[in-house]
Amino acid sequence: LLLCQSELNCNTIPPGWEKGAVLIEKYDGVGKYVPHATGFLLSEKPGTQIFLVTNSHVLERENSIFLNLRNKSGKGRVRVEIILQTNEGRISWKSHHDKQIDIAAVPLSAFPTEAEYPPIFTYEVLEDSAGLLEGDEIIFFGFPRIAYDDNNIAKPAARGGIISLLT
Repeated sequence: LLLCQSELNCNTIPPGWEKGAVLIEKYDGVGKYVPHATGFLLSEKPGTQIFLVTNSHVLERENSIFLNLRNKSGKGRVRVEIILQTNEGRISWKSHHDKQIDIAAVPLSAFPTEAEYPPIFTYEVLEDSAGLLEGDEIIFFGFPRIAYDDNNIAKPAARGGIISLLT
């Protein structure tokens, strides 16, 4: 989840942007939910269909995944099951037509009322990052190692980097 470019101050992250990273879990079959990946929510514009965007390899060979979301109360979390494949084998998500590009989008329906929606990014946000150049600084959030705050809510880690090559 890209947050800034070189013309912005990468040391100052806009408030709330860290909530845009969504923790994706899978069920291990014996009673535990295991952190699996990071995603973010995207829509064309406010009020239109919302998609979970993540890597294709995260969804392959899974019948369902779980989004670990904040509870509106601020205490604890809400798990939302996302069905990826029906019993008939119909897949609910789309991947890029070029299999070398490891990205996928899953259409989402409404979340439970007790779940707090993470920020939903729009195409405009993506267009703003289209001008990235080699050497630009970036910051992104993800869940490489899971840490929980005092309210048992997973906290994403912020990482920085520099664009070294655009292909």
